Amino acid sequence: MNRFNLPPQRLHPVAALVSVARALRGLIPLLVILLVTQREGGPALLVVLPLGVLGLSLLEGVASWLAFSYAVVDGELRIERGFLVRQRIMIPADRVQAIDVSQGVVQRLFGLVKVEVKTASGTQGTMSAITQESADLLRRALAAPSGGVVHVGVGAVGPTTAGSESVRYTLSPGQLLLAASTSGRLGVLLSGVLWLYSQVDELIEEQLLEALASLDIEGSLAKASPWFVAALIALGLFVAFVASVIAEIARFGGFSVVRTDNQLVISRGLFERRQVTVQLERIQAIRIIEGLLRQPLGYAALIVETAGHADERGRSTELHPFLHRRHWHALLEHLTPPHAVSPELVRPPRRALPRFLLRPTLAALALAGLLTPAFPLGWLSLILVFVALWLGWLAYRDAAAGVQGQTLLLRRRGLRRVTAMVQRRHIQFTEHSSSLMQRRRQLATLSVAVASGTGGKHFSVPDLDVGVVEELVSWCRGVAGPSDKRA
Repeated sequence: MNRFNLPPQRLHPVAALVSVARALRGLIPLLVILLVTQREGGPALLVVLPLGVLGLSLLEGVASWLAFSYAVVDGELRIERGFLVRQRIMIPADRVQAIDVSQGVVQRLFGLVKVEVKTASGTQGTMSAITQESADLLRRALAAPSGGVVHVGVGAVGPTTAGSESVRYTLSPGQLLLAASTSGRLGVLLSGVLWLYSQVDELIEEQLLEALASLDIEGSLAKASPWFVAALIALGLFVAFVASVIAEIARFGGFSVVRTDNQLVISRGLFERRQVTVQLERIQAIRIIEGLLRQPLGYAALIVETAGHADERGRSTELHPFLHRRHWHALLEHLTPPHAVSPELVRPPRRALPRFLLRPTLAALALAGLLTPAFPLGWLSLILVFVALWLGWLAYRDAAAGVQGQTLLLRRRGLRRVTAMVQRRHIQFTEHSSSLMQRRRQLATLSVAVASGTGGKHFSVPDLDVGVVEELVSWCRGVAGPSDKRA
């Protein structure tokens, strides 16, 4: 794929409606607060405020649409925007980290897309409403030159012919449902509900207490059996679980990842479509994340870390959200060949086992010490000690490091097992650390970092033999290090 010039292009007139929708969406929280609090003048504001915002945002949207244009000239994206204050933005194609394509509700109604051009300093160019064909042309115009089309063999969805331009991986409906059911996002959803309540509790506390008093909920619960209360709690958790499953299905519905030439195009979203373009040379690391629920089933999420996306605070991109272990190597060979490694792994020595068991056990004992006097059956929290010992054993068993060719593999476990593959040329810094207790046992921790987001991405393996860590540090520095057979 060779670069080419793209003559000046304009946004679709729907871009003005996108500005209106964005303004009204930002108005929703304020309208909810006015409705809940029922303050004086609230009903009038519920009518006047949306109409005023609608008019102003429509004027701003039309003016922005008239003043906006973009073009690609000699490998440089040039954007002109601004009605009162004219801005000219020049972005060299070599500095583009990713091109994200998404479809909000308004864009989807008119068959359009939103394109965001991202560099290492954040989103520098946004085309709020253009056709999919225009988005494809822009991506091709900004793509790095290459010698031609990449041909691969067999993909996850069937064989590809010798003349194919890409290999595509998707999620079947069954895989999507299983992925949503084992995502582990129930805790995140409950945390979000609690946070939302903490933001509005002072506003609705009086009304809520009055409603509960009129229903005599307290008296009813006092007469209810413990089994009824437990059933209510179980029902609440089940509803939260179903909500988390629906949220995950909406997030990853229609998922696909395609490699064409020197870039990956990742698409997902059942209602709001999102498409992310990742240049292969920008990939800093690949992570394989196996949750407690997914690991026994053999599934994991594969995450790609890229340089840039500073405005997204280092958010990573799902290379594949739910893939069985027997397909990991094939996917990496097709999409990111340098990360398709299977080195011999060096694990912590037996003398490191007490450290892996001690850390979670102390945390479990401290938690049990708080719960035991606080609840009648709080002593049952001592079961957490056995859970902690089990997690500590898993952390010891799974910790490992290895080298194959120019790629370093690091693996460790918290509640999830995380395997990271990093090429040596992408390692920003290497750290060899050892505490007093580690030095007594001749152990050390290896840490490396790559450029991803604002603070980079860090990977580490604790309590390896100090000699192994020194060899791996030397390898990372390019001085010397373990051979492929050793690690």
